[in-house]
Amino acid sequence: YTVTSNPGNVTCTTPDGVALACTVSGLTNGTSYAFTVVATNAAGDSVASDASNTVATVPGQPTGVTATPASASVIVSWNAPASNGSAITGYTVTSTPDNLTCITSGATTCTVSGLTNGTSYTFTVVATNAAGNGAASDASNAVTPS
Repeated sequence: YTVTSNPGNVTCTTPDGVALACTVSGLTNGTSYAFTVVATNAAGDSVASDASNTVATVPGQPTGVTATPASASVIVSWNAPASNGSAITGYTVTSTPDNLTCITSGATTCTVSGLTNGTSYTFTVVATNAAGNGAASDASNAVTPS
């Protein structure tokens, strides 16, 4: 059996013709996919199956992460990923150092509190959808709350 993704035409083939599953690797985070299956025997290939349901992948990376300092806190803002796979259900902002977080249910701005004045911080943002967490953004500019 050969499984083919749409979009992308990425394929996987079962190794023995008996297994009824294979893993399609090399897909792009943030893209929704449907799949078709073709069976092959000594006589040749079958007609492709009907397309599967659409399967969402995790979101892409948020971009343009910026941080603005305040007293013992920082306001972090970012741009939503260009591709989501399915609707984004939230974002998690994480500080470095200290791993303090702020979680939103879809807003692209969040205030991270509990920071130490005089300490330099950067922040990353992870987008989440029904398929899971995407990759963390590039780090924000460094800021020091005061």
